[in-house]
Amino acid sequence: TSAICATVFALYIDRNVKPYIDNINIDDLKLNLTSFVYATDPKTGKEIELEQLHDEENRIWVNYEQIPEHLINALIAVEDSRFRTHKGVDWIRTIGATINMIVPIRENFGGGSTITQQVIKNITGEDDVTARRKIQEVLRALEFERNTTKNDILELYLNIVYFGHGCNGVETAAQTYFGKTVSQLTLAESASIVGITKSPTYYNPLRHPDNNKERQELILRLMYEQELIDEASYNKAKAEKLKFNEASS
Repeated sequence: TSAICATVFALYIDRNVKPYIDNINIDDLKLNLTSFVYATDPKTGKEIELEQLHDEENRIWVNYEQIPEHLINALIAVEDSRFRTHKGVDWIRTIGATINMIVPIRENFGGGSTITQQVIKNITGEDDVTARRKIQEVLRALEFERNTTKNDILELYLNIVYFGHGCNGVETAAQTYFGKTVSQLTLAESASIVGITKSPTYYNPLRHPDNNKERQELILRLMYEQELIDEASYNKAKAEKLKFNEASS
């Protein structure tokens, strides 16, 4: 019976899924980026920023090396704890989510999508809830990780994802919420920003600070439980009073 089911499933993929799978190339990715207008200060001779111009999306691209390690770890802890070891798909979560969908065991089980799969979804714009689309996403993620490094995937995710309040990408979010560049964020601030991605409206720290604080503390606890931070760092970040950018309120 298992062999028959496996054969039928393989035939379904070969006939109904593979023909619709196209290779995803990072070089083909086109995003709206914010432009900067500079002028030369007549007194000092130095260039100063006059204004930032953007269309529908306000995004300032940052390279992986500019993003603090604790922000990367915060993202991995809450979104995809086995990101560094899987090959694009976390089969444990995927199988668990599938079983939970068929036979509900836990109300808040969560989805099985990895960070890689979320990047695929954001690039393709495909998010319809069908078996074929999900299988396509899985196969694309496996292929994507064969040709893309883990660091590049993390860089893509943090520059693509929406952080609420008109912020596309983590650099714009850092400047909007805390008035500083992403490289200057503390552990507490990084966990706060990462927490927004689950629901950019509900966890917006300027509009719903209590919701964001609850999510931030969850992320810090997960980081501690996964040994990504020590107890002293956990307690310090949890107690840190967040100072948001008043100009964005």
